[in-house]
Amino acid sequence: LMLLAGWFLLVAPAKSNAADLTDQTSVVDAANSVTQTKIAVLEQQAKGVTAQQQKLAQIQTKIPPVSALPAIIRTLSDAATGAGVTLTSVTPATPAHMSGAAGGAAGSPLEAIALDVKISGNFSGIRLYLNSLETMQRAFLITSLSITNSGNAGSSTSSSTSTGPLTADISGSIFMAPGSTTTAATS
Repeated sequence: LMLLAGWFLLVAPAKSNAADLTDQTSVVDAANSVTQTKIAVLEQQAKGVTAQQQKLAQIQTKIPPVSALPAIIRTLSDAATGAGVTLTSVTPATPAHMSGAAGGAAGSPLEAIALDVKISGNFSGIRLYLNSLETMQRAFLITSLSITNSGNAGSSTSSSTSTGPLTADISGSIFMAPGSTTTAATS
């Protein structure tokens, strides 16, 4: 009778408690396994953060938070000198929100500054100048280009054999992201 009472009062509850603890251990092990998988995924993603930060820094160099028009004009002038052409004028417009960019026209994080640039020189110099616009540190989008013979203002020239004085009218845009996190100190 004592053995039977001991079984029901001591052993059976302890055995039931042990079974409950085993079930809880299985649940915790499953949760730990899911957490370990998440940690492995996050560690993989963390390895790519530095590369993504470098890409972001490159983009922020191309599209800074300020217009820095004096620096752009100096860059355009230096490119003209390097290409052997004469920069005759640079006409910037007022910054405007980009339409069609993320967030729509009113909420766009980007602003464009339209620029009209006029240069004069020979065809190879103009071509070299256009190539230098492509490799500028600042993003410059050419939207239209018109090359005319300076001595014959009404005729359009597209031949690479032309050696006379030519005038190129370049319309384009530079961009800025006023809300970006880069500092304007370097500008």
